[in-house]
Amino acid sequence: MKTKILGVKIDVVTYEQALKKIDVFLASGRHHVVTPNPEFVLEARSDREFRDIINKADMAIPDGFGLVVASRFTKIRIKNAICGSDLVFDILFKAEQKNLRILFLNIEEGLSSVDEIVEASKKKYPELDVRSISVPRKKIFGKKLFKKVADVKPNILFVAFGSPHQDKWIARYLKNLPSVRLAMGVGGSVDFLTNKRRRAPKFFRALGLEWLHRLFSKPLSGNYHFRGRIKKVFKAVIVFPLVFIFTFNKG
Repeated sequence: MKTKILGVKIDVVTYEQALKKIDVFLASGRHHVVTPNPEFVLEARSDREFRDIINKADMAIPDGFGLVVASRFTKIRIKNAICGSDLVFDILFKAEQKNLRILFLNIEEGLSSVDEIVEASKKKYPELDVRSISVPRKKIFGKKLFKKVADVKPNILFVAFGSPHQDKWIARYLKNLPSVRLAMGVGGSVDFLTNKRRRAPKFFRALGLEWLHRLFSKPLSGNYHFRGRIKKVFKAVIVFPLVFIFTFNKG
């Protein structure tokens, strides 16, 4: 069951239901999971390609409290937000149990290096078959990267290029990666895994308010882009509600 918010389709699922769908996806086939939040929805309004990618995804989880509130004005309500970072950790656990190979795609300019990602993954999940590849931001859509990914033959692909690039990359290349059963954009979740950023307390995540904790939590290492965070929060907390209210009243 899906609801639609500003033209973007969101799955109305509980966390447990999302995990069950993940199990089905991991059994066979190729599947794209997206994690839309209010900022994604705003981006999708002006980026038709991105909107189509979200709407055609195999599952679009509601990763943000703003979507829960907005859905109350639609025919089908979202009961709870689902924290995408929580889902990443549970998928890593499932991959270890099912002997599936994980590949992280990361930006070289990011906080976490490929070695740190692999080391942190193995520390938390000792039997996990995990690999990591980093690429300069300007070269994420190059053929060389695709070939490297294909050579690894991952079963699960986590792409940490930031939105909307990570989901655009998946949409472009997934059909040519037969080994991949599940592909998902994971954004800053890799930095939680490597402990470069502190995770929000559980009650923040349950309410879909991880962004609020991240705003005021300085990374444990690396550059602190506070202005960028302020801009993201402004979009999620101020712009998204105003756009939604205006569009809803106009409709």
